[in-house]
This record gives sequence, C-alpha cells and structure tokens, in this order.
Amino acid sequence: MTSPPTLAAVATSNARSSARAETTQWTLGWVSPRSVARVAALLWACLWVVVVIAGLVLWQVGQATGLISNAESFWAQATGQSSASFNGVALLVAVVLGGLVVVAVATVLSTLGAMLFNAVCDLTGGVRVSGTPVASRRGPRLAPESGQINPPPPRPAPSEVARPTTNG
Repeated sequence: MTSPPTLAAVATSNARSSARAETTQWTLGWVSPRSVARVAALLWACLWVVVVIAGLVLWQVGQATGLISNAESFWAQATGQSSASFNGVALLVAVVLGGLVVVAVATVLSTLGAMLFNAVCDLTGGVRVSGTPVASRRGPRLAPESGQINPPPPRPAPSEVARPTTNG
C-alpha cells in the first residue's frame, strides 16, 4: 500500500508535467444548430432585458433632470408645432415588442450561421485549434482523516471532436 504524496512531491510532479506540456490539436468540424439556437436565444434575451432596464433607468433620470421636457420643447420647435410630448408608455411598448422581434431574428440568424458553418466545414474539413492544456487552478487538498496532502483529481484529456454519424 502506497502513502499519499507529500506537498513537495506534488509540486515537483506539477513542475515536471507543465515543463513537458505538448501542444494539442483539436478540429471543430460540426456544431449542433439546436444548441446554438438555445444559447443564442438566451444570450439575445439577456441583452434585450439589459437594454429595456437601462432604457427605463435612463428615462427616469431624464424625467428627473428635465432632459425629457427639454427634448420635447426642442422637438416642438424643430417641427414647428406649438407643443410636443413623448408618450412614455407607448415608447416602452414599442421598445419591448421591437426587442422581442430582434431577439427572434437574431436567434434565427445565429442558427443559420451555425448551419452555414457546418456546410463550410463539410467542404474544408473544419477549424483546427492548437493549444496547451491548462493546469488545474485548484491546488492540492488535505485529506480529512489523515491530514496528508492529496493532489487534485486529473482532468480528462480533450479528444478530437468529429461530426456525429447518422444511420440511414
């Protein structure tokens, strides 16, 4: 039965493994359009929420500082009207509905981009990415019962990603 490694042995082992780290190559040859659609929808929806909240905050600040009334009087003078007023509720509804349309269109375009990427990868063989594996950021851990140091669990090595095969 072997004893767990000491702190010095772990540090020496990590130094040796990082010194001889070799470059690994991956080939990205296929992207799932369904997963791209899910991620894109979530991303664009979050961006939409941020824009709506920022717009509401800016509208409140503009009303509190008088910028909205200044803009209304400027608009009335520029168009030759006696007075003008911005309908905040109608503006909010337009921004919310317009944002929903933008989210839907951007999600569809992102999915079409993934499908186009897949079509181009069928012709070219994919995108080759090279890199060196990054060491774990977690340091050695103490075993609760023995008080000795245990190294972090090893990470699985990344393998080359290939396009999934379909039967039929």
